[in-house]
Amino acid sequence: MSFASRYHSLLCVLRFPALAAVVLMGGVYAWLQTRLPGETGSGSSLELSGPAWPELPAEIELDCSVFRGDGEGIALGQPDFAKAFRFAGTFFLSGTGGREIRKAVLSIVDEGRQVIASEGDLVGDVTVARIFQERVILERGAETAELRLSFASAGGEADTGAGSEGAEGAEGLSRFGEQLREDSWVLKRSALLAYYKELLDAPERLLQVFDSLKPIYTEDGKIEGYHLGIEGEGEFFNAVGFNEGDVVRKVNSLEMTSRNRAEFFIRQVVDNKLNAVVIDIERGGSARRLVYQIR
Repeated sequence: MSFASRYHSLLCVLRFPALAAVVLMGGVYAWLQTRLPGETGSGSSLELSGPAWPELPAEIELDCSVFRGDGEGIALGQPDFAKAFRFAGTFFLSGTGGREIRKAVLSIVDEGRQVIASEGDLVGDVTVARIFQERVILERGAETAELRLSFASAGGEADTGAGSEGAEGAEGLSRFGEQLREDSWVLKRSALLAYYKELLDAPERLLQVFDSLKPIYTEDGKIEGYHLGIEGEGEFFNAVGFNEGDVVRKVNSLEMTSRNRAEFFIRQVVDNKLNAVVIDIERGGSARRLVYQIR
């Protein structure tokens, strides 16, 4: 069969459905004309009624500020209980079977003390629900707060600039970082790693650091802490707030019973597995806690 014959046969088959569609469309159009008003001779047009929407403001301002100093790192609009805490940082330990244990360092603002908490721990009536590298989730009843890590300097700036050219020698500043307040510092990871490399390249200096921390033995021969008697690298010890005669008891809640534990924390800094270090010391017969944020 030729193309023309096939085309003619197709038109014969479709002529009745096409005619029905045209008639249906014409009927729908006529019905709409009777239901909806059209243009009039006066030039009026169709108006659709509806709710009167309020005008939007020309600008919408967002307040993205955070508390600094006491309560730093707490976003505005959080539950009131969150203002009682400041998030200093996290670190990770290995538990049984290689399980990772996450720890958060929280400062209780009104009491001026720090606590080291695991997920699920209670701090007063507040539960530490989740711990992440740079934030922590707190819960009290049905209320939830998220605290983020904030490195605020003593002057209130988010970036201390510690370790930058010209900063060393200023009050509270050193090549390693800045002292924020009594027993609290922000240290620069890059400066610590550079210093560590210096010591590795000069083993006798690294030996002086370890020799400056002299083990204290119990009667049964176990180590229960380290007494600081500076043999060298005094610049470092002074910069991080240590005094001659201090006794180091714990680092991040672990008792300092061997040099291996000190080396473990050094490795954690190198591997970027912690951003907070809490050192429990005795000074003049009194217990003190030194807190370091590492950024």
